[in-house]
Amino acid sequence: MQRLKQEIAELTRAWQARQSLQGEAKRHELSRAALKYAETIQESPQTPDEWAGLAADFLESHPHLPDQSTEWTNAKWFNELAKGSLEARRKLHSAVVAAVAQFRVDIEGLLDEQGAWGQIKEELESSETRFLEACHAHGLQPEELKQLREVDRQRQSKQVELERKSAQLVKLQAEVDLLPRKLAELHRTWREQFRARHVAADAANQAGVNRSRKFVEVSLLFCGDRESFTQAWNRLTPDRRSQLGREWDELGERIFDAFRSTAYPSPWRMLQKAIFGPGPAPDWLGRHKESLAGHLSKEGVARTWEEVFITRVHDFADIALFRPDGSLAGRISESRLSDGQRNTAALALILAQGNGPLVIDQPEDELDATFIYEDLVPLLREMKSRRQIICATHNANLPVNGDAELVYALEARDGHGRPLVQGGLDRERVTQAVLDVMEGSREAFRRRSEKYHF
Repeated sequence: MQRLKQEIAELTRAWQARQSLQGEAKRHELSRAALKYAETIQESPQTPDEWAGLAADFLESHPHLPDQSTEWTNAKWFNELAKGSLEARRKLHSAVVAAVAQFRVDIEGLLDEQGAWGQIKEELESSETRFLEACHAHGLQPEELKQLREVDRQRQSKQVELERKSAQLVKLQAEVDLLPRKLAELHRTWREQFRARHVAADAANQAGVNRSRKFVEVSLLFCGDRESFTQAWNRLTPDRRSQLGREWDELGERIFDAFRSTAYPSPWRMLQKAIFGPGPAPDWLGRHKESLAGHLSKEGVARTWEEVFITRVHDFADIALFRPDGSLAGRISESRLSDGQRNTAALALILAQGNGPLVIDQPEDELDATFIYEDLVPLLREMKSRRQIICATHNANLPVNGDAELVYALEARDGHGRPLVQGGLDRERVTQAVLDVMEGSREAFRRRSEKYHF
């Protein structure tokens, strides 16, 4: 709108400057037309002269009788025809020449009558001088006046566009007025998401063997995922050769650390208040307040800042896994847990959520036998009273000590898993299948018992 207003003002000035000369320009235009008309009248004898030339050509083009015409039948009649035709052409030629001469005399008489043409011509030509003087006084060239209609057309067109933009601005302003409320709703949604995760974490924290000890402990931090913050922060990275660019990573760390001890709904909201709000810069921002404000206001960066400003920094979640004696086995964030322990910790979190059926593929992978028996099996046995659990496993501990209500044994045939037997562990065939498939057979189980004295 500002650009359109400026263009309209410039076109209006140009139009008004030319408009003041319109009277003089109109008189000049009429004088030129009058002179042109008089010149046309003066030049008109040229056309009758052409007629005289045509009459001469017409006379010379009279067809002569061929030599053999004397031998024609009625030759005398044809000879008279030729003479009569030639005489008619001569009369036409003479009449045309005489008429052209008289026309020239008549025209010259009209222009010279009472000497009026000389005075009239002088007045018309003086209009040209006055017009040129008026253009010079306004600093314009005569040719510029020819652009007046185009200037006015452009001015009116841009005025229509400005009115359209004005109506659009009213609608946009109404949407802009809603932005603070929408932003508040977005931030509330983020808080509600965090609260929902907290409920899930609390449920997982209550899961344990007979609830007599901790099995896992889930900890959460609102918008606390540093990697998620860094990815969004790096979208705004300035030229690394600048002072701000060289300290960009360190500045991001300070911003993130400062946010974790505040009640702001996002680190971006905290940063916006610190940069564009009144008052001195906080310690974590230091001397970068003005340079960061200038950077985020640059064309191109400003749009990215708008997108980052409404980007959700992920909540940080960590899971701690405890041993049967209550000691800490490790945390997922510390990378001290094995893959199997990480999976078990995640499984505990999943088992604590909801009551729908859960399908688990080989939860015993990467776990030692002691952990399976003392931690995983009791966890499954406790949770199976709350929801249906379906496990695919090669470890007999899960169906036997986990009190499986239905065992579905498979065997490999023709490259596929085929049904072998199904039912409860009270069925002999099912028990035999467990021994055969998972323990190697009853005999293998007996020999291990004798060897290890269990």
